[in-house]
Amino acid sequence: MPRDDGGNFVENALVKIPVENLGRIAKSQQKAVVKELEIVSSALSDLRKGRGGKEVALAEITRLVGRIQGLKRKLAALDDEEEESVRSAEWRLEQLKQNGDSAAASPPPSSSDPREGPNAGSSFAAKWGRQRLDRAIAEHLAREGLLGTAQEMVAQSSLERLVDLQPFLASHPIIEALSVGDCALALKWCHTNRPKLKKLKSSLEFNLRLQEFVELVRGEKLEEAIAYARKHLAPLARGPSLLSVKRHMALLVLRKDTEMQPYKHLLDQERWLDLVRQFRKEVCLLNSLPAQSLLSLSLCAGLTCLKSTKCQEEPNASSACPVCHPLLGQLATALPFAHHMHSSLVCHISGLLMDENNPPMVLPNGQVYSTQAMLDLAAANMGRVVCPRTKEEFGLEELRKAFIS
Repeated sequence: MPRDDGGNFVENALVKIPVENLGRIAKSQQKAVVKELEIVSSALSDLRKGRGGKEVALAEITRLVGRIQGLKRKLAALDDEEEESVRSAEWRLEQLKQNGDSAAASPPPSSSDPREGPNAGSSFAAKWGRQRLDRAIAEHLAREGLLGTAQEMVAQSSLERLVDLQPFLASHPIIEALSVGDCALALKWCHTNRPKLKKLKSSLEFNLRLQEFVELVRGEKLEEAIAYARKHLAPLARGPSLLSVKRHMALLVLRKDTEMQPYKHLLDQERWLDLVRQFRKEVCLLNSLPAQSLLSLSLCAGLTCLKSTKCQEEPNASSACPVCHPLLGQLATALPFAHHMHSSLVCHISGLLMDENNPPMVLPNGQVYSTQAMLDLAAANMGRVVCPRTKEEFGLEELRKAFIS
């Protein structure tokens, strides 16, 4: 990957979404034109054959003119949407270019604000860093269904041209329907996007059909369930899907109160949550968004770089360590440990690195802390140091400097 001090390598979705929208609009235009031309051509062919009288021909031509005018209005609306997508893509590319140029020309950072990134010396880079963080938070909120909060944040931070909330706004009613056990809107969405879902080898529609079958069994509507399976499940019962269909068909015999696994799991209400999660994932894939939000990816990457085998251990937990934080620690649980060629010693009290400028000091009880932390404790306690772990008290003269080899 080429050097990019501005961090633009994480902005793939920022540019790709408007480009994907252009592709979608082009296909919609082509589909609308082809459909109407086929209808008009067929109608004109019938008119040439002289079917019907003059009044019939006049009425048919009037109808065709109305259809063409409707097509014109539809294409005009798509043209406006296309222009907006082009402007959005151009504006975002220009912003990325300015960020890259300012990163290359900016002096070393002088700010400690983590939102300003590595190029805080540039006012544009600092603004871009703040916008990037705000965008990541807004997108994460939208992914989690907190659309009102996300919209408010976008409005307050003036991010309307940088945050794409439309995919999440469009999918929200479908998620709400799935949450209350209704597959109708989700199946309609699958039908509309079937070509793309087929390319992605998505199993969402299949899983939705299985869930509708399960609900019929749960409602003791066995005859309807059999008819539903013949119509919707039989055509899909191929390859790996065949075993799943067979297991679900066994529910017709075992019924809804079975305790036998894995059939009991098929009747679990938690499967609706699985469908919601899968639907959200498919929406992101169809809109060229990563499966995880940029905020989540950034946090995971940062926590992985900091995580050590001593993190979250009660005696060694540091208040300054993000991995040891109660909330961030939950996110870091499944992450791998950082691989460092050389060990780093971090003070349990201050969270600062212990090195030649801040050497480690050993207390008589064997505990090790940084020199600066010991001096601060002694200054606040009349020259005496109280060990935070054992509560023992020592004088500064009793401490010994530790040398790292």
